[in-house]
Amino acid sequence: MRVQKAVFEALPSMPAERLVDLLEFIAVQHAGSSFNPDNTAKALEIAAFCNKSPFATTNAGVACLARLARHALGSSEGDGKTAEHQLWLLTSGALNTAAAIREHGGDAVGLFAAIRNESAMRGRYMQRLFATAAMKEHLENPEAFREGVPPPDVGAALRRQLGELGPLSLFLIASLIFVTFVACVCAVSESATMKVGEMILGPLLG
Repeated sequence: MRVQKAVFEALPSMPAERLVDLLEFIAVQHAGSSFNPDNTAKALEIAAFCNKSPFATTNAGVACLARLARHALGSSEGDGKTAEHQLWLLTSGALNTAAAIREHGGDAVGLFAAIRNESAMRGRYMQRLFATAAMKEHLENPEAFREGVPPPDVGAALRRQLGELGPLSLFLIASLIFVTFVACVCAVSESATMKVGEMILGPLLG
């Protein structure tokens, strides 16, 4: 739920299907512990997901994850025990995985084979250097996440905001809209009545 809330805050107008892709990628690649960077045991699951939904490992997807990780970092006070800091570790881990797969042309199987067989590649991956490079890209071009993404879904953002309101708030808003509508109708009706009266009485009084 915290990841979902952070996604909505960091990417408020992102189309729903893209948000789902990011959330599912974060879940699939997670090693089981926010402090453990080694998710190689999930290589087949990650590869299967990327084959089905590659968005997270595209330039736009990596940029979105970088924006999300930066948002999570901004919410953290640096205490490793807080949920906010663990959220930062979780999102930065997803960013590291996505950026590494992107560097390998979207080939997750090839990436994990390289991690298994090449010590230098394994070192880069476990130290989350791919995430560091992706975050540097994000800071240099913070709007890159918009590339390759459909136009903002303003309706989706509005629905999410309304969903956060309670029943009482929604009732009050609906009541206010209704009262405003009735007032407008009455004003228009009164104006029309006055014009009709002027048309009828004008010649008589003239």
